[in-house]
Amino acid sequence: MPAWSHLHPAVIHFPIVLLLLVPPLLALGLLWPGQRVGLHACALGLLLLGTALAFLAVVTGLAVPLPAAPSTELLDTLRAHERLAKATLLTFSVLALAQGLLQALTSLLRTRFSHGLVLILQVAWLLADAAATMPLLCTAHLGGRLVHELDIHGQTRR
Repeated sequence: MPAWSHLHPAVIHFPIVLLLLVPPLLALGLLWPGQRVGLHACALGLLLLGTALAFLAVVTGLAVPLPAAPSTELLDTLRAHERLAKATLLTFSVLALAQGLLQALTSLLRTRFSHGLVLILQVAWLLADAAATMPLLCTAHLGGRLVHELDIHGQTRR
């Protein structure tokens, strides 16, 4: 079995894709009320799985050894990548908890007033998710720079 750190490149793409799929599913559920429950349940499942895999990505990323003589640019990029990855994980963990609570609230409240409230809360959640998507994409971009521009793996093997 490969070292724990070698799992990072294999794991990292899954949480990115899963977390990016959640907002369209939630929005589709808001636009298609007859399928709302199923679409929102599916979105919550993807959000929970994406967040769990993001945790695995952070853990495996932290296990990647530093190069013997890293450049200042590589170290600065790596530190920014790690900082953003941890912040992104925390943000999506909070969003997952909030979405779970929101869906529980939705199933408990079934009045006409509650539908408007749920719609407002879901739109607010989608706005928060949109704000969280930027750090997710920046983290991915920095990871790509580490691999493709700064050759972190090539430097590690020396």
